[in-house]
Amino acid sequence: MAQFLAKKLNGGMGAIAISQQGWLQRLILALCLLVPMLSGFFDPDQQSLIAHDEGLYATRAREMLIQDDWIHPWDRPHHKTPGAYWLLAVMLRFLGTTEVAVRLPSLIASLICAVLLYEVARELLNPRVALWSVLVLNTSFIWIQYSRFATPDMVFVGLMLGCLLCLLKAETVSKHRESLRFAAGAILSLAFLLRSFLVVLPIVAILPYLLLENRRHRHLNSLRLYLGMGLGLIPTLLWVWACWQRGNIEIVQTLAGFLVHKTTEDGGYLSNVLFYPTSIAMNSLPWWLFSLLGLGLLLKRPHSRQQRLLLGAATVIVCVLLSMASNKYHHYALVIYPGLAVLAGMGIEWLCHSRSRWSRRMVGMLAMFVGGLGGLLIIAGGVSVILAQHDQPLKEVVTLYLPSAMTLGLAWFVGTIVWFRTQRRSRWFVGLLVANWLALSVAGTSGLLGNANPELKAFLQQREVQTIVANNVIYFTPLRSKLSVLMRFYTPNPGPKVEGVEAVPKTEYAWVWEDAMGDIQVPHTVIDQFEQVYLIQVSD
Repeated sequence: MAQFLAKKLNGGMGAIAISQQGWLQRLILALCLLVPMLSGFFDPDQQSLIAHDEGLYATRAREMLIQDDWIHPWDRPHHKTPGAYWLLAVMLRFLGTTEVAVRLPSLIASLICAVLLYEVARELLNPRVALWSVLVLNTSFIWIQYSRFATPDMVFVGLMLGCLLCLLKAETVSKHRESLRFAAGAILSLAFLLRSFLVVLPIVAILPYLLLENRRHRHLNSLRLYLGMGLGLIPTLLWVWACWQRGNIEIVQTLAGFLVHKTTEDGGYLSNVLFYPTSIAMNSLPWWLFSLLGLGLLLKRPHSRQQRLLLGAATVIVCVLLSMASNKYHHYALVIYPGLAVLAGMGIEWLCHSRSRWSRRMVGMLAMFVGGLGGLLIIAGGVSVILAQHDQPLKEVVTLYLPSAMTLGLAWFVGTIVWFRTQRRSRWFVGLLVANWLALSVAGTSGLLGNANPELKAFLQQREVQTIVANNVIYFTPLRSKLSVLMRFYTPNPGPKVEGVEAVPKTEYAWVWEDAMGDIQVPHTVIDQFEQVYLIQVSD
């Protein structure tokens, strides 16, 4: 695969065009790229949700089904539009209460993102950079991780890429120009239904392109664009109207307050401004190095204002806006990664074909840096194995992370040695792709990518516990833990939430927090315990 890919990426424009002789090889390559996404995905023993945000989205979507209420099944005004919950609820309705059901939309959306990114990069640059961009994006750890998570992030990024592609195509395809603008507006409004006011982030990022280039592309003068936005808003408006009919009109204030809350909580603006740059650097090794090179090329070498605004300015604007916000979450930066992948593709493409002495030295320095990181990973892995022999918590962490870390470290280290022996640039870059691909594939089979709470699933699968929770309604008393979210999702017949065990009917079962066990005033039997949560039965 590496040899074939290096040949194709180094072979010019003609190598990208699909031929009758190469279709099978390309199919094999595409299937290989799917391995990290699919590794362990359909194995229930290798899947368990994380409490936040997966558990929250999955549990809220399930509440819609349990209460048969697709408008607002929550006790108080919710701070998000319901698009993500509707999507997951539909999957749960048809596929059952499983991890695959709630994670499948992200997986499908990630595959669509790869196609859309290729088309966007090809419109802005050329097919070779577009191919490099897709390969870089799909060998980035956080991208593959969230491609397997039950969150709306991948779908949201896909909508944004689809909107951008429609705008770019509208510049060149005169026959369908207005239809493409209409589609761009509709997609943008649907993104609001999915992620509420967080859609402001990418809109602000492409605003310079829309304003400064409007004399050329005339998007902002198109009535169809605004008609599309109006049509896309209909589901959201109908939902707001249904809430108003129930007397929940304060949902509008809650939605608006969510954006303010996310930007000003925990200390105000400019708190921990290095969080996102550090997160991006750690989660996209080694590609962020080439992204910086691509950004430099974008500024110094001849490029159109369109390219600089959409690839350079938009990426920087999103990073700055995120850094200014006081709320810090790694997955908020996912909208940046496609742009970073295109910049990395630009940098790699230039290093592959540039004949300057400076480019050769740069590849050598990058190879030494990556090889050094690989050596550090190997040393750290060996030391952690020694330390973990007498430390059980550390041993569990090492068991989870060591296979992927050692695979990546060895691949980077060996790849650097091969570079200094062969001096073949394209082969070294493909070696980096293969190294990340191998590490991500191992991460999928080891449970690092999608098995966050295997102990909880093992507890619920014990024969006695499984029999009880499968055949009885389980009431929920207040549980002061993120684990309570997963408890509700994984309980087949979740009952109502009650203030205390005294409200649980006789002979019925309930989950109870450890601190509340001493305050129970009714006879009960303890069935089993998981961490700080007890399963009890109220005595007759």
